Amino acid sequence: MSKFDLLHLEGLFYKDSENVFWVKPDDGPPERVYSALMAFVGKGPVHLVMHYLPSVPPDPQRWGGGCCMWQSSGHCPAGHHRNPGYLLHLSETGILQNHPDYGWSIEDSSGEELPLTNSLNELEGHMGRILVVPILNLRSQPDLASVEAMSTKAEELRDLLNRFCSVVKEK
Repeated sequence: MSKFDLLHLEGLFYKDSENVFWVKPDDGPPERVYSALMAFVGKGPVHLVMHYLPSVPPDPQRWGGGCCMWQSSGHCPAGHHRNPGYLLHLSETGILQNHPDYGWSIEDSSGEELPLTNSLNELEGHMGRILVVPILNLRSQPDLASVEAMSTKAEELRDLLNRFCSVVKEK
């Protein structure tokens, strides 16, 4: 049976007094961001999406359409005081890495490492979302020579899809 893990962090991103990075969802307890991401480090290719979540509908009078909580201070570390309409959006595919010397990155298929640490830091004090979804390599699946083997594999894939749908619906 295949297992499909996916990470969905959504809510207000913040750092506590000990500089631990958290996300507080609307309907649950806070979760440690870096601990959640560590589950995907070096485990194979993933698709990572990170972006701000402006209010619905976006409020043109608020920085980031309402996603920035720094407005009352007059200064936003992500630069909303200079560019109030800025909306972070990052979408990358590769191997998630965390290096002690320079932080988070994603290694693309050419071996180039794309830094993620600054984008993660831009989430602090903002409503946002991080999604990490493993890339399934269907070419590495076993040869399905018989109808019985194909039927078994189809059941496994259907189960995988159902579990994926249930995780998405929970969030």
